[in-house]
Amino acid sequence: MEERDSDNIKKLLLEYITGAIDKKGLEILTHWRQEAKSHEELFQRLISEDFLPKNREECILSPQDTEKEWQQICRRTFRKKTIRWQRILRYAAVFLLPLCLCLFLLKQKQDIPELPPLAQAIQELKTTAPILTLSDGSCIPLEHKATEEIRSSHSSILRTGDTLRYTAVKSADTTIHYNTLTIPKGNDYHLMLSDGTIVYLNTSSSLKYPVRFNGAVREVELVGEGYFNVKHDPEHPFIVKANGIAVKVLGTSFNVRAYQEEKIISTTLVEGAVYVKNRQSEVILTPSQQAVCTPEGRDIDVQTVNTDYYVGWITGRFIFNNTRLDDILTRLQQWYNFEVFYEKEQLKDLPFSLNIDKQKDFSKILNALERTERIRFSIKGNTVVVKNY
Repeated sequence: MEERDSDNIKKLLLEYITGAIDKKGLEILTHWRQEAKSHEELFQRLISEDFLPKNREECILSPQDTEKEWQQICRRTFRKKTIRWQRILRYAAVFLLPLCLCLFLLKQKQDIPELPPLAQAIQELKTTAPILTLSDGSCIPLEHKATEEIRSSHSSILRTGDTLRYTAVKSADTTIHYNTLTIPKGNDYHLMLSDGTIVYLNTSSSLKYPVRFNGAVREVELVGEGYFNVKHDPEHPFIVKANGIAVKVLGTSFNVRAYQEEKIISTTLVEGAVYVKNRQSEVILTPSQQAVCTPEGRDIDVQTVNTDYYVGWITGRFIFNNTRLDDILTRLQQWYNFEVFYEKEQLKDLPFSLNIDKQKDFSKILNALERTERIRFSIKGNTVVVKNY
């Protein structure tokens, strides 16, 4: 990369982090991120809450500290990719130290005060436990991360922490018996189906599935969001039905988001291949493609995406990329107990990128957004008030 180009990228990275980037600059930065996977990985690490300091003074690093920090970033982001080391270390000199020096220049601005801990006003929504509904209609609250065996006449279920593992019980009965796992707000859960398929269920979701798969297909019904790592079985296709669409696979990894209140259904493919079908259309996805449609719509739109943005939730992180503020806060409402009030309607459309641990205190998430110097928050009861900066 030529020095002139690298200087421009450094400037755009700084403007992005401080919220001062304009539309043209955002287009240039987006193009740079798409040029190479290493660019995108570097960008995500730089904007991550785990990397950005809590205040600008902490960004004053000595050359030795800078090198040490960069080595840590490289080990976390590019482990086992030794071929890239020389190129990555060049990025350290090109980006990291100049970026920190630029942030040091900004310390003359008034620091944004940290919002106080909101343990009382804004709490995580873990008010009810996930519910397992058995085929006979009985409900089992999964209240504690205990280890226990749940037995019925049709299956054996091993519960370990926040994971359910099914083992089929041999039986002459060929009737298909269903269980339903329901995940309330503020929770997520994992389960392994009897065929070895692994499913991650996100908050406010439910999955209806057979305790044992019989017949020519393996079929489940999803409401909300789920990530599927399907056990390969070419003789028994796996089908996910969700809000008017069907996703058919043989063995692959993909994410389906189909919350009824959002009225948009997206299927994001990580590995393998899937068929996505609604009432009028059918498409085949290859890795890193996403299909988007509505329950009533005819067409299915297909686009190439960075899958990390759509499956990051299974690793315990909130990841947003140029996402409307209103969409970000709506997503957070699935995890925290709060309402939102905007002083100006146009604030809803401000785009932000965020990469932060879901276990962070809610105030830390708001502080991360405030440090862009584009918006301010105040808390009144359990209402988050959004203001101009």
